[in-house]
Amino acid sequence: ETLSLYLVPRALLWLRKRNRNRSVAASACPKMSLDVLTCQELFKNCPVEELRSLIDKFVLTVFEKGEFIIHEGEHSGSGIFFIMSGKVAVYKKNDRKNRAIGPTNGTLLAQLSPVVCVGEFSFLTEEPRMASIQCLSVVDCWVLRKNDFNEFVHGLPDATMTHIIECAFATRNKTMHLSYPMTEETMRRCSIFEPCGKYLLAEYLKYVKPYAVPKNFYVLKGDVKASKILFLQNGKCGVIRGVPKRMPNGERRVSMTHVHTLKAPCVIGDTSVLHGSPNGDSILTLSTCDFWVLTRDDFLHGLRRNPGIEVYMMAAARDQRQSQLATQQNLFKDFIFDIPFLRR
Repeated sequence: ETLSLYLVPRALLWLRKRNRNRSVAASACPKMSLDVLTCQELFKNCPVEELRSLIDKFVLTVFEKGEFIIHEGEHSGSGIFFIMSGKVAVYKKNDRKNRAIGPTNGTLLAQLSPVVCVGEFSFLTEEPRMASIQCLSVVDCWVLRKNDFNEFVHGLPDATMTHIIECAFATRNKTMHLSYPMTEETMRRCSIFEPCGKYLLAEYLKYVKPYAVPKNFYVLKGDVKASKILFLQNGKCGVIRGVPKRMPNGERRVSMTHVHTLKAPCVIGDTSVLHGSPNGDSILTLSTCDFWVLTRDDFLHGLRRNPGIEVYMMAAARDQRQSQLATQQNLFKDFIFDIPFLRR
């Protein structure tokens, strides 16, 4: 009874006052604009029309002094935050087992003032937040939610998407040699590199480059001339193939079907690069993936410097291809009776 008489009305008054103050602050907050977006590395190369439509997706949020915008270790799905007014502090935990965050269990990394964007790269890398951000004053933020961001990036041109991925995964690429070192043993897992001598493999190891990409990204597209060999070190990918399917009306249509899952470690695109042929299948990442990449130009450069090895590589590729074809027959067994003399 005491709670209902005294505490509940006081709590309601406090909430009304806070909401009124937030409404006043929101009315004075600078609007989201193209200039603000294009100042960020993530958005500066994006088409203007796409950015204009994205601006409408931002939601204004006001944080009180002492509130946390981002917590270290949390999932990246909370949002991309554009801090438009106020000041925030960035903390890194000293003891990760201690759940407390702030000056008592954290190192102050920086203090940020408007206009600044935080949390933008976690959407693509799907890594936990690396630090906590606490408000030192009332802070006005424009927030972009994950679903809206995903819808935005899926409509971007390939070149723009590649630039965004390079920006988001720059740190991860720089440290990949520590997490997933590329070695001769790793290369020899691929059958076409088994005949290679030590000096040729050492040359190829100088050419390979780290390549980290997000989930739901096509690293190879079918029917496009092969341009790179991918050494999958972490994550998994789906093999997407056009498979003919019989419709209820008897008509046959080609449907893009997930026919196989590739898990690390494995090699993708090696035989297509060796033969100079198009990629047979499309490869879609099913998680955030870490690759080492050898481009076709660097691969051919190594072959020219080591004449005679290509014959042995071709033989290894042929054996590998025959074993692959043996596993693919089940995809087309329903159509064997379309052969005229077997219909009877």
